[in-house]
Amino acid sequence: MNAQPNLNVPRRIPELWFEDGNIVLQAGNVQYRVFRSILARHSPVFRDMLSFPQPADGEVVDGCPLVRIPDPEEETTPFLSALFDIEYFPPFPALTTALKLYGCLRLSHKYEVLELRKRALIHLSSRFRTELQQHNRVRLRTSSLSDLSHPVSNYSSWAMSSDDDFLICLVQLAREVDALWVLPHLFYQLVVGGLRRAVYNGVQFGGIAGDLSPQDQINVEIALHSHTSASLEIFHCLQTPGPALRSACPSSKDCLDRCLRVVSSNQWMLHEYLRDPLTIWADGDWAAFDELGPKPHICRICLTDLMSRVKAIEEGFWTALPGLHGLPPWNQLNEMKKAAIGDEFL
Repeated sequence: MNAQPNLNVPRRIPELWFEDGNIVLQAGNVQYRVFRSILARHSPVFRDMLSFPQPADGEVVDGCPLVRIPDPEEETTPFLSALFDIEYFPPFPALTTALKLYGCLRLSHKYEVLELRKRALIHLSSRFRTELQQHNRVRLRTSSLSDLSHPVSNYSSWAMSSDDDFLICLVQLAREVDALWVLPHLFYQLVVGGLRRAVYNGVQFGGIAGDLSPQDQINVEIALHSHTSASLEIFHCLQTPGPALRSACPSSKDCLDRCLRVVSSNQWMLHEYLRDPLTIWADGDWAAFDELGPKPHICRICLTDLMSRVKAIEEGFWTALPGLHGLPPWNQLNEMKKAAIGDEFL
């Protein structure tokens, strides 16, 4: 009969078990044999923690003192990997993963590893931009991270999970590490994804627990109305010529007819993107005014006016977005971002 493995025996991470290491850290049921001097050099918190003499009867593993830390393995492994392997978590624009980012950011903040914290904040900020124009570019460029032909400032260095549960974990993390500038976009994505039960019940993602505060839950509920109102306003705009054009347009009746046909042919977008006013009518959609049906096409005067009015609706929504969630305005959030990561993405 095969012996069953003893689940109480701590598991060792081979990549972080150095035979000449002089200290063993344990997170949960996982152990790492690493170097005291490297921990102390990178982290003042570890330096202070390890400066206390070990008790004579302290726990020892393979001749090394054992220090237990109150962090989950899912965060500790990527954090320590980044400290002991320079290639594990390279700076932007090199690609990384969501879970590497989460662990490195949370524990570099907790243990005050400032350079790693800044690197992780830049990776995080690469997806959640504070300028509408940059947001639109990132949205288009990150549908496939395998295409790196665009300038590095135009894409995110990590792929979001299709599971919105991770967004809730990131909201929690952003508040913990004072990265408030990413929150408007995070909340925006939560509302776009639909207010599923996880918003109210908490989540587990890759071993990471997350939940929203009661106030954040209320805010995302209220924000849903603003999202849908902006989307409806855009569709109304597309089928309603501006007052100033009624005399300037050389064929206002034909242009109005064209607009109504375009909107009618794209009604599916209203259903599909009702919660997503920044996607419901994207730049590529303007080609619809030149592709459907026989002439006459919409005139250049009307098209320019429509584009201007839709852009104004999107910009108004973007400007109001932080306030929907009780956050400071964009200019203040940008100042916070600049103080944390410099001029990246500004």
